Amino acid sequence: MLNLSGCNYITDASLVYLGGLTQLRSIDVSDCPRITDARLVHFKGAKQLALLDLSGCRRIDGAGLMHFAHFAHSADLQSLKLGGCDCLNDAGLASLENLRNLRVLELPCCTDITNTGLLHVATLAELRSLNLSGCVNITDKGLVHLRNLRQLLELRLLNCRGVTDAGHDFAERLTRNA
Repeated sequence: MLNLSGCNYITDASLVYLGGLTQLRSIDVSDCPRITDARLVHFKGAKQLALLDLSGCRRIDGAGLMHFAHFAHSADLQSLKLGGCDCLNDAGLASLENLRNLRVLELPCCTDITNTGLLHVATLAELRSLNLSGCVNITDKGLVHLRNLRQLLELRLLNCRGVTDAGHDFAERLTRNA
């Protein structure tokens, strides 16, 4: 496990040194505001990575997640935390489609994610926990995209202003049927 959480001095240049750490199972670089998508390529060598926490890395827009495509046929990467990544958007979520074995996806307070982005999330058939709390551009219509996530046990929607009682009822039925 590597925990660099809250290190304001960790930069993209620092991540170069992580490239050789192939046995890492968990990387936490949450709240490291200088990290950008461009250098996520250095996590590529962590072939056994099970948890990656990029929460609060405000310059992550999701484009760098394409570097995790090698996890498409691996059962390893199971948890991805992107909460508070202010720049994360629908286009960035398209990179998640390769993560077929992802079980936990944390996206709280990613305010640029819309209903369109949920189309990409809907491809993650093994997803068991999804946190969309604070995603203010998600509505009831977007939640319908998640209807085929049969393994989903938890769907958090706190402070999703566009989700009505009908959307919350839908989410409850969805997770109850898993």
